Amino acid sequence: MSFSRSSAVLVLALLAPLLAGCGQGDRPPLGQVKGRVTIGGEPLGGAIIMFFPDSGRPAVATTDKDGNYELMYSEDAKGCKVGPATIGFATPTGGSPSHAIPAKYLNRSELQREVKSGSQTFDFDLEPEGKAAKPAAPRGPVLD
Repeated sequence: MSFSRSSAVLVLALLAPLLAGCGQGDRPPLGQVKGRVTIGGEPLGGAIIMFFPDSGRPAVATTDKDGNYELMYSEDAKGCKVGPATIGFATPTGGSPSHAIPAKYLNRSELQREVKSGSQTFDFDLEPEGKAAKPAAPRGPVLD
């Protein structure tokens, strides 16, 4: 994916709360979502995580140095719209996360979660770019 597409998605995700207004009357049911993002088991700090619902605005957070995040639906509301969400990641404009984010996780990845009412924790351990699958354990000879 190109940098300009990533930047456009990021800008839309960050501006959506401002464009849609902040009144509570337009707010759907929200679930409180927090968690930790790692890559190959190490904290992924300084990355943007986005939860895209099937319809409506995404919820967004930036991971801290330990990889922890808490989603914001709007400037004044923590949480994420209840229902299925597709997860994506991005690099902040002018920022640099602690590890490179593999292309398969940028913007809308294949990661999905079901957000429910109340509090929940979603941790993600991303697979580093180019990491090969572990080879199968050797098998002994087949005896008849």
